[in-house]
Amino acid sequence: MINKYYLNTKLKSEIAKVLTNDFSVQLYNFIDEKCSKLLKKKLKFKKVYAPNSFSYNISNFDNKGLLVELTNFLESIINKKIKMKSAHVYCFSAGDYILINNDSKEVNGIKVILELNNYWDSNHGGFTSFISNNKEILRINPVCRSLSIILTKKSMSSFIKYINHHSGNNKRYFLEIIYGKI
Repeated sequence: MINKYYLNTKLKSEIAKVLTNDFSVQLYNFIDEKCSKLLKKKLKFKKVYAPNSFSYNISNFDNKGLLVELTNFLESIINKKIKMKSAHVYCFSAGDYILINNDSKEVNGIKVILELNNYWDSNHGGFTSFISNNKEILRINPVCRSLSIILTKKSMSSFIKYINHHSGNNKRYFLEIIYGKI
């Protein structure tokens, strides 16, 4: 499922350097279009809504094959064993968002965001922003079929920008995996 380009040992070493220096990296065309469509099938989404905090659809993700493949890929980059804490697929459409609140605190670990869309326009909103000391320290713009790896700390919070009306019927689908301490 992972683009074979990213399985090159030398490239993994370069990815590790970027991740260490910048605490994040975004890998484009990480999966192909067919894989993206396949991963979205058979998911059962549930709408969750708290007006002062969030609005989105969520589904548990239990594709063990992909989870093992992604975990092995990450472990080969950071040269450490890691433990997955959670894996969910999110679906955001017009009007959905996540605000910064007490529940938006990050953990010391790794957050992985795998974009499952084959189309997304940045004018729709929906970027993920990471905040520390009341300043934005990182913005992850959704890039179709990309993988973002973020080293997170307890001092960080994150939010997802409101999906505006320009998105029309387009939805942002992404898999988010949280790994504990590294």
